[in-house]
Amino acid sequence: MLGKRYEKSHSAKHINRTPMKSERIRFTESHEIYQSRISCLINNLYQHGETIHEGRNLIKKVSIPQIERESLEVVIKSFAVPSKLKGLVYANFQESKAWRSMQNAVLLRELEILTPEPIACIEYLKFNCLRESYYICHYWPHNIDLFSLMFRNLPTRTESLNLLIELANFSVELHNKGILHLDYNPGNILVRAKEGCFNFALVDLNRIRFTNLDLQDRIQGLIRLTIKPDTIEIIGQRYAKAFGIDSKQFCLKLGKEHKKFWSRRTRLEKIMRILKRPSP
Repeated sequence: MLGKRYEKSHSAKHINRTPMKSERIRFTESHEIYQSRISCLINNLYQHGETIHEGRNLIKKVSIPQIERESLEVVIKSFAVPSKLKGLVYANFQESKAWRSMQNAVLLRELEILTPEPIACIEYLKFNCLRESYYICHYWPHNIDLFSLMFRNLPTRTESLNLLIELANFSVELHNKGILHLDYNPGNILVRAKEGCFNFALVDLNRIRFTNLDLQDRIQGLIRLTIKPDTIEIIGQRYAKAFGIDSKQFCLKLGKEHKKFWSRRTRLEKIMRILKRPSP
């Protein structure tokens, strides 16, 4: 359930923000009590917490002290400042990435798909143009680096094979519930292993579609999981079995699309490296 503030926006003055700026704040139910502390953290984001990722977007893990309880571990994702044109679109016609992330987190949890519990979306506008946006959620502890396993050296141990099988089962569950993550790669899937069982949680939620998936959608939803043909073959076999279709035909189609995607991506990366090369 969402709090009253979820559908409302208001203007407010921050210590280090100009009067021309307004803010839109949405908190999920029961999290509004953190508004002042989270606003303070955002105003001093570079001085707080542990950096999880710093690139186009900034992701930080921060502790919020609580009286008589353990500190609340939260993740704050600061999205890149959009162009002025995009900022105008986000402010007036289209939901921002931060806002979509929060909406999608709520919908995923309603569908009983794990994702870190959403807390808030905060957007700062200037002259009716979105300039800054943040998505805040609970920290979800995880202990497996799925990206390293899928793109580097995936051991052929029983435990690793079980992980691939469970990942395929999770993917089928997503697709059967009409969830298509358009950037479904190992960096956007958190994995927690405990006593031989695996739990998966989705992150980076702004590029999710809720729709009825055909077979091509399902294939496109798998091809980013790994660059390795043998690994995608294992996932495809289990996916087909769990979905109840012919494994051989499905894996042939999946292998073809997988090869096409990674060949195109590899060519593009080579071109980008050449273009970025300094002139002699």
